[in-house]
Amino acid sequence: MKQYAVIGLGRFGTSVASTLHELGHEVVVVDENEDNINELGDYCTHGLIGDSTQMDVLRAAGVKEVDSVIIAITNFETSIMTALLCKELGAKNVIAKARNDSHAKILERIGVDNVVIPEKDMGKKLAHNLSSKNVVDIITLSSNYDIVEMKVPESWQGKTIAQLDIRKHYGLNILGVNKDGEFVGNPSPSMDLKPGDNLIIMGSTNEISKIESIE
Repeated sequence: MKQYAVIGLGRFGTSVASTLHELGHEVVVVDENEDNINELGDYCTHGLIGDSTQMDVLRAAGVKEVDSVIIAITNFETSIMTALLCKELGAKNVIAKARNDSHAKILERIGVDNVVIPEKDMGKKLAHNLSSKNVVDIITLSSNYDIVEMKVPESWQGKTIAQLDIRKHYGLNILGVNKDGEFVGNPSPSMDLKPGDNLIIMGSTNEISKIESIE
């Protein structure tokens, strides 16, 4: 069981907090609005009413002790100040929601470990799903780096991972294979790929887009 602090209880923050709690983790939430914390109810371990730009509030939330801090604040200045203070207090891993690319760049420059733009990520996922029948899911790691889960294209079926050698041809890495309902991490180069298998591939956005169009 891990410990998380979620700061800001809009739709995004509430969704993250409740999901983490449902997965069995300890979740401390921070918000200035008492109603937001009350609405979350039992879907958090502890709720703290306060201003996240105040050191004492962040200390009380235990940002130094938790495994990750998720800053889900829409306000530009407040999210940046909160991120700065969390890093100053020694937070191990800070994840922050950004409104746009400019906001994201500033958060990255002040040392935020992972920046997400939910609306942009959802749009990207939808576009990939529409443009390729093979894409199952996509996770954006940065502006030009992704992890994609995709069905094995028909032209790849019956071949081994070594025969495909997508690292040589595309500079992509196969992290794992979902085969017969089970995940196989770091699969053997001799593994045969069959209909129904899904590949989990990591690499640059441009190179991933090339393999998505393979039939």
